[in-house]
Amino acid sequence: MVVALALLKVAVPFALLSCFSTPFELKHALKVTKTTGLFTTSQLAPQVLPVVQEAGITTSRIFGMGGRLDGHETVDGLIEKAKQIQNRNSKPRIVPKETLAFLFFSSGTTGLPKGETVGYSCADT
Repeated sequence: MVVALALLKVAVPFALLSCFSTPFELKHALKVTKTTGLFTTSQLAPQVLPVVQEAGITTSRIFGMGGRLDGHETVDGLIEKAKQIQNRNSKPRIVPKETLAFLFFSSGTTGLPKGETVGYSCADT
């Protein structure tokens, strides 16, 4: 939840991917979303990392969640860095309503998972 809220705050779109995705489905989702970074857990890393590397996501853009992930920055580490450089006097960033907030995928029961988009305008409804 912390990662999702932080990404929404800085207007960085993200995709929610199922931890039950097969390597084929994961590769499809990464390609469709044009993913440039990924947050994963140490438990999922053995299945996820080979697919992520095949998709061309650089090692420095893979982050560990819920603990340590060998060779990768963690969410806790990112939070600590943010605390150190936080500028409390910065003005809020205005995000146009049509800005993509996040994507989520169907389960793919009748084929490959399909993505649905959610924009910032949904907050007004």
